[in-house]
Amino acid sequence: KHSRRGTVRAVSLQAPDPDSLLNHYKKLIALRKEYPALAQIQHPNLEPAGGKDREVVAYLRPHPTHPVLVFHNVSGKAKSISLGRKEIVFTEVLFQTNPTDQLQDGKLMLSAFGSMVLGRKL
Repeated sequence: KHSRRGTVRAVSLQAPDPDSLLNHYKKLIALRKEYPALAQIQHPNLEPAGGKDREVVAYLRPHPTHPVLVFHNVSGKAKSISLGRKEIVFTEVLFQTNPTDQLQDGKLMLSAFGSMVLGRKL
């Protein structure tokens, strides 16, 4: 049998590290619980967003009261993304993988392999 021992850090080592994979997934699970659009399975639950950059995966998770906009930079270089007319109302950063990434004046600066989830204020 092939053992993966040594390739995964023990939970006891990951728990105190705020940047660990364990804590990353805990944050994502908490976000999904807080924003119903992220857990919604009824159609339509996904709409394309974000323009035409093939190295950025972007989609809108619609919801009657709390829709969210999600961006994933799947490239190894930073990206500057201009939000479209329908996207510009999403001004609240709900989650980001890199604390230096920014949303300012309708433009999203997303680091290599970075993700950001945006909400809109009611």
